[in-house]
Amino acid sequence: VVAYNHMANTHIAETIVVALDFYGVIGIGEKTKIKYAKILQGIDVNSAQITKDTYPLGKIKYDELMEQVCTKHTLEFEIASNCKKILEKLFAENFRFVIVTSRKDNQIQQTKDFCKLHKLPIKFFHNTNNETKEHLCRRIHASAIIDDSLHKIEELKQVPILGFYLKTNWNAHISTNDKDYINIESWTEFYNHLISMKEMHEAICFANKIKNNLYNSELIYNMWKENPLKCKGWYKDYQKRR
Repeated sequence: VVAYNHMANTHIAETIVVALDFYGVIGIGEKTKIKYAKILQGIDVNSAQITKDTYPLGKIKYDELMEQVCTKHTLEFEIASNCKKILEKLFAENFRFVIVTSRKDNQIQQTKDFCKLHKLPIKFFHNTNNETKEHLCRRIHASAIIDDSLHKIEELKQVPILGFYLKTNWNAHISTNDKDYINIESWTEFYNHLISMKEMHEAICFANKIKNNLYNSELIYNMWKENPLKCKGWYKDYQKRR
């Protein structure tokens, strides 16, 4: 117990950075895309047909649709169920959020306006126009990321980050079975996993007298990945001491 008190100010992180995709994760544009596919391109589509790979008119027409939707109609998007509540709860637990999106510079403002409209605790926004999502996540020392695009999650396999693949109506047809990321179906699941991750990081730092900060995030991640059984033991011991 004395050791626990001694480490109290170093094994608990002051800031835990989480990277968030926006479209399809926070802002749900399913109905908006269906609406404007009809208005702008005269086609009726369903939820399974509103991705680049499944759009009936092809990828070029899909890009044209998304250009209009993302620059003019993002504020019509719905906010993901429980998103605001979960972000606020995580914020209170020292999590901080960065939007990391592939959208263009002229579309970022709509993203900012959406987050402001819904009073989300998100202050930082980056797109991948000038650098890859991999480099961005490394630069901001993100400990976790959530995305609804499988190939974007898979691109981060070499990054020391816990990846979450959000299963939705529009990607349910894609089969996944990969231990390098975690499949989830809701923001509530995301919350539970992030709290478990936070506690595991604390346990690792407590057991090894490591300062739990952004600059040690890669070290902490690698210790967990390379020694999962040992980390489970540290986690159990840490839970007993709390």
